[in-house]
Formats: sequence, structure tokens, C-alpha cells
Amino acid sequence: MNGAIVEKAMVLALRAHEGQTRKESLAPYIVHPVRVAILLARYGLSDTVVAAGLVHDVVEDTDVSLDGVRSELGDEVADMVASVTHDNTLSWIERSKAYIETVRIASEEAKAISVADKIANAESL
Repeated sequence: MNGAIVEKAMVLALRAHEGQTRKESLAPYIVHPVRVAILLARYGLSDTVVAAGLVHDVVEDTDVSLDGVRSELGDEVADMVASVTHDNTLSWIERSKAYIETVRIASEEAKAISVADKIANAESL
């Protein structure tokens, strides 16, 4: 167990998402990555995967870079985050196709984050 990495990820996620809200409910955005992390922990994934779940949207939705994630949380977390990050420079259809291909070849842990993200999004509707 490496609870310290989860704590570091929570601090990064809180800082990165400060002031952001969810589109559908105006709840603080941090609620979403926390839900993702809870799902991952509930299903027995490692603290490293839970940490990646907490920061899975920081590269996509904030000014935190993948190198910043790598610097603060290490290669393993950064690689998982990279696997579930949408490329916002592409059109919606191109972005969706690229995401599907990236997740298809991603690690099982990154796939778990993607699934937990989809479940958390569905639960918030």
C-alpha cells in the first residue's frame, strides 16, 4: 500500500480543479474524480490506480501538463492519465476515435479508470 500517493494525487486534483464545477449540476468538479477514485478503490485496484483516477482529468481540463503529473506522481500514474486523456485539439469525432484506439491498447489499469469515469459520469446524470 502506498497511501501517500493517493494523498499527493488528491492535493494535485484539488489544486488543479479549484473553482471548477460540473456542467450538469454545478457541484464542485472535484466530486467527479473522487467518485472515480472511490469506484477504483471499491473494486480493489491499487493505490497507484486510485491516484491516477483522482487526476485523470487534470491534463484534459486544467493547466496541469502530463509532465507535471509525471513530476508529482511518477511515470506509472502519468502513463495511465495519458491513456485516458482526450486530445482537445481534435474534432469531437476524431477525438472519440483516437480515445477509443488509445484505450483499446492501454493497460488494464487504464481501462479500469476509463470504465470508472464512465460509470461516475452516468451516476451524475
